[in-house]
Amino acid sequence: MTQIRSRHDYFYFQISLRNFRNYLNIYNKFNNDDITSLNINYEIFKNKYLENKNIDSIELRKIESHPIFQKIWQLRVFGYTTIIFSTMCLESLINDYGIINTSVKHFTNYLDKLDLISKWIILPKIICGQSIDTNGKGFELLKKLVSYRNKMVHPKSKQLISFNDEENVLSEDIASVIKFTPISIQTIKEITNELYKIDSNFYYLENYKVLWDKNAEFLDISYLRTLVYSMINRILNINNDN
Repeated sequence: MTQIRSRHDYFYFQISLRNFRNYLNIYNKFNNDDITSLNINYEIFKNKYLENKNIDSIELRKIESHPIFQKIWQLRVFGYTTIIFSTMCLESLINDYGIINTSVKHFTNYLDKLDLISKWIILPKIICGQSIDTNGKGFELLKKLVSYRNKMVHPKSKQLISFNDEENVLSEDIASVIKFTPISIQTIKEITNELYKIDSNFYYLENYKVLWDKNAEFLDISYLRTLVYSMINRILNINNDN
């Protein structure tokens, strides 16, 4: 019998997808006019602040409020959110895979302390007798995503020495976001497909088929309706208790 659990992976998946959509909307709006505008504002910023260091807060806010800087800000926010929640989705998913097929106690005592990459290798091997393909695309993407996520959540500042493309740490950061934001969604697609190939009985994966199966649909609306009703009742009961 299929269990209905208080799963978090699908919620994180939805957050990731929505932020990825917002990221793409901003990314696709960049054009040559933005480059021209950026060059002009960079000269103002460099001349008044980096060289003379006499720019006041009002002037700085004017520069930062320019549409191009706002686009870059939004690009980073939506990109970071997509990356973080994609990783949270994959960790929650593999954790529930372990819990459902063993037990909460067994998983907590013996498996939970494994790192995320190890869980994706070891848990399928324990549960269904096969590991995901460690030479496959999904696993390679997972390693890259986890490595970048770790850098994001354990940041270390760097000195900004130059605005030249090759040396600008801010430019490097934005380039990394642009690289890893689509990778995070692609990782979910590839790694869930890999797990489905070796254990199609894991019913959570039905909700990820939309990424790699054209005939698949999103979560059944009747399930969502039941969930919403139960949440509303819980909220009303809490209010009544108070």
